Amino acid sequence: MLEAVLLGAPLDQALATCYENNQDASIQEAYDWAKTAAASGDSLEQSLLKLSHEMLKDQPDSPMYNFTARSCNTPQAFMGPLALFFRPEMTFASAVRENILAAGDNCSRSIFIGSIYGALEGREATEEWFGKCFHIVQDACVASAKQISTLRTGIE
Repeated sequence: MLEAVLLGAPLDQALATCYENNQDASIQEAYDWAKTAAASGDSLEQSLLKLSHEMLKDQPDSPMYNFTARSCNTPQAFMGPLALFFRPEMTFASAVRENILAAGDNCSRSIFIGSIYGALEGREATEEWFGKCFHIVQDACVASAKQISTLRTGIE
């Protein structure tokens, strides 16, 4: 899929090509799920939660059920981004935001999402996002370093 996008294919064509060129039943099931999830109007978080319940329906219930299912099942790291790719209104920034809000293993999903949308939208889309995020992270790191220094030395 990434190769197709890098070679200039629009996202819908890259999705179709990847589906047609892959005979693995689990990949085809992932695509089918993602199309349905995208058409449902649910957020990525809602879709992944429903998928978690379906995948673990025969497992014993526990207090960590909702959280761990969303963060630990490898198929969801592929299926979640696919659901976003099937939604034509998504952009790099909106897909990353929705992915973060879906919780769970959003880092693994973001790698795939960022690769595809970065290739589609170009460097400008990713630089704007990272430029905004860098200052937030940098400010938080500086504030934390000051707090640690104060605790250690007692001097502000």
